[in-house]
Amino acid sequence: MGVGFHFKRYAPHIFFPIIREAIRNQQTRQQNKYTVYLPAYADSFISSILTQIPQTQWEVFSKHCSKAYSVENVIVQPPCGTAFQSSMANASGVLCGAGFETPAEALFLKKKLMVIPMRDQHEQHYNAAALADLDIPVLHKLSMRSVAKLSAWVDDIVVPNINFPDDTNASITYLLDMLVAK
Repeated sequence: MGVGFHFKRYAPHIFFPIIREAIRNQQTRQQNKYTVYLPAYADSFISSILTQIPQTQWEVFSKHCSKAYSVENVIVQPPCGTAFQSSMANASGVLCGAGFETPAEALFLKKKLMVIPMRDQHEQHYNAAALADLDIPVLHKLSMRSVAKLSAWVDDIVVPNINFPDDTNASITYLLDMLVAK
């Protein structure tokens, strides 16, 4: 048996996510903007959906663009760690894939979160199910039919109150104890 990390402590050998110090020490604000990172979708497609929710400012980070630009209420820019981190820290919410690091960091920062698991990425579908169990909304794909759910999510004032204590030392101790026991 090994050591694992997840959104909940499902078993004694599963620990909370390791949140990097830059995020743990990040100052946050709640501005009327949303941070978006959906690498499985083209930025033009994402923009075509998000412009349907004009009362909201969207900051899209896209690996498909090389130069920042804007379309109506959507700003699209290439991914940059510090810009993404700052955007997320100052956003009201985060719309992203159902990976692990970004959803964990968004929840740690007390941001509304909605995830869209990437097709054919089984671990993302498992993560989405775990997040849904924590009452995090999940979209199964982004499409024009998603606009109503996205609008309702933006209008929802409920922010998840999920705490990820720093389990790093406990996970290392657990792993070392396992090795010594062998």
